[in-house]
Amino acid sequence: MACPYGGRLGWWWIVGPNWYWYPGPVYPYPAPFLPPGGVAGRWYWCDAYRQYYPYVGACPSGWRAAPMQ
Repeated sequence: MACPYGGRLGWWWIVGPNWYWYPGPVYPYPAPFLPPGGVAGRWYWCDAYRQYYPYVGACPSGWRAAPMQ
Protein backbone atom coordinates (compact mmCIF):
# COMPACT_ATOMS: atom_id res chain seq x y z
CA MET A 1 0.00 0.00 0.00
CA ALA A 2 1.32 3.43 -0.88
CA CYS A 3 1.98 5.79 1.99
CA PRO A 4 2.96 9.47 2.20
CA TYR A 5 6.34 10.60 3.50
CA GLY A 6 7.79 14.09 3.18
CA GLY A 7 4.75 15.15 1.15
CA ARG A 8 5.31 12.41 -1.44
CA LEU A 9 2.91 9.52 -1.95
CA GLY A 10 4.52 6.27 -3.00
CA TRP A 11 6.20 3.09 -1.86
CA TRP A 12 9.14 3.55 0.51
CA TRP A 13 12.09 1.33 1.36
CA ILE A 14 13.68 2.34 4.68
CA VAL A 15 17.35 1.62 5.38
CA GLY A 16 18.60 3.09 8.65
CA PRO A 17 17.71 6.78 8.68
CA ASN A 18 17.22 6.94 4.89
CA TRP A 19 13.90 6.63 3.02
CA TYR A 20 14.05 5.56 -0.64
CA TRP A 21 11.06 6.37 -2.86
CA TYR A 22 9.63 4.12 -5.56
CA PRO A 23 6.76 5.18 -7.86
CA GLY A 24 5.07 1.77 -7.59
CA PRO A 25 5.29 -1.46 -5.65
CA VAL A 26 8.55 -3.35 -6.08
CA TYR A 27 8.66 -7.12 -5.74
CA PRO A 28 10.90 -8.66 -4.64
CA TYR A 29 11.95 -5.91 -2.28
CA PRO A 30 14.95 -3.89 -3.50
CA ALA A 31 18.44 -4.53 -2.18
CA PRO A 32 19.37 -1.81 0.33
CA PHE A 33 22.86 -1.45 -1.16
CA LEU A 34 21.74 -0.78 -4.75
CA PRO A 35 20.04 2.33 -6.07
CA PRO A 36 16.87 1.71 -8.10
CA GLY A 37 17.93 0.00 -11.32
CA GLY A 38 21.40 -0.78 -9.95
CA VAL A 39 23.29 -3.99 -10.69
CA ALA A 40 25.05 -6.10 -8.06
CA GLY A 41 28.86 -6.08 -8.17
CA ARG A 42 29.14 -2.33 -8.79
CA TRP A 43 29.50 0.71 -6.59
CA TYR A 44 27.49 3.81 -7.46
CA TRP A 45 29.06 7.27 -7.26
CA CYS A 46 27.21 10.60 -7.14
CA ASP A 47 29.22 13.46 -8.67
CA ALA A 48 26.88 16.12 -7.23
CA TYR A 49 27.50 15.05 -3.61
CA ARG A 50 30.86 13.31 -4.08
CA GLN A 51 29.62 10.25 -2.17
CA TYR A 52 28.81 6.61 -2.85
CA TYR A 53 25.40 4.99 -2.48
CA PRO A 54 23.96 4.26 0.15
CA TYR A 55 25.69 7.13 1.98
CA VAL A 56 23.59 9.39 -0.27
CA GLY A 57 20.02 8.25 -0.93
CA ALA A 58 19.35 10.25 -4.09
CA CYS A 59 21.63 11.79 -6.69
CA PRO A 60 20.50 14.83 -8.75
CA SER A 61 23.34 14.35 -11.23
CA GLY A 62 22.58 10.64 -11.72
CA TRP A 63 24.51 7.60 -10.46
CA ARG A 64 27.77 6.58 -12.10
CA ALA A 65 28.62 2.87 -11.86
CA ALA A 66 32.14 1.98 -10.76
CA PRO A 67 33.68 -1.50 -10.48
CA MET A 68 34.10 -2.81 -6.94
CA GLN A 69 37.71 -2.88 -5.78
